Amino acid sequence: MSKRILVISDCHFPYHHESLFPFLRKLNKQYKPDTVVHIGDEMDWHSINVSHVINPDLPSPADELLGGRSLCQQLEKIFPKMTLLESNHGSMILRRAMAKGMSKFFIKDYNEILEVGKGWQWKEKHIIETEKGKILFAHQFCRDIAKAVRESAMSCVQGHFHTVSEIKYVANDFHLNWGMSTGCLVDKKSLAMAYMKVNLSKPVLSCGVITEGIPYIVPMVLNSNGSWDNNIYL
Repeated sequence: MSKRILVISDCHFPYHHESLFPFLRKLNKQYKPDTVVHIGDEMDWHSINVSHVINPDLPSPADELLGGRSLCQQLEKIFPKMTLLESNHGSMILRRAMAKGMSKFFIKDYNEILEVGKGWQWKEKHIIETEKGKILFAHQFCRDIAKAVRESAMSCVQGHFHTVSEIKYVANDFHLNWGMSTGCLVDKKSLAMAYMKVNLSKPVLSCGVITEGIPYIVPMVLNSNGSWDNNIYL
């Protein structure tokens, strides 16, 4: 039974915020989680995206892999044991292959592609038991996380929606459950995030923590020049 869960939000390597690693190291040191979940989109894979226009000024597939692999290995040094959720960007290699009629049996697994150890395990969905009940983790349920809580009859955690970082409680006569959307850890100035320029809402940089079944959002608060202010607000 987990008492302190850290939920790492969408990183989109190599298009992550420059303060991602200092932020996560300090959060790990201060919070001391016994369980770590990455909510998905650990890699961006802009260069092989099957649904977006590929920007030719960004790294090639090989360069994106090499850069992202190195970053995943840095993250593995901080969190050698972690559950990662299957996600729309993280699964881009498989989706690209399937679009060309190639079976998944010809594709390497994520650990081999990213050259990380077996302490990292990818799952479509993940359930963790806590003192307050079960928590269901997935990369994406729906924009209104409260709907997922009502339909699953348990607490839920999701990522995917970069501009949403929130906690919603749902109660009935028997239970009090909650839903958490974790925000992201991306660099909004990256060309890979250019599709968001026209949006009024911008990415919210944050992670989630769950202490004895109670959720909290930990924001990465930036100073005026866009760098992290080096504080953990927990």
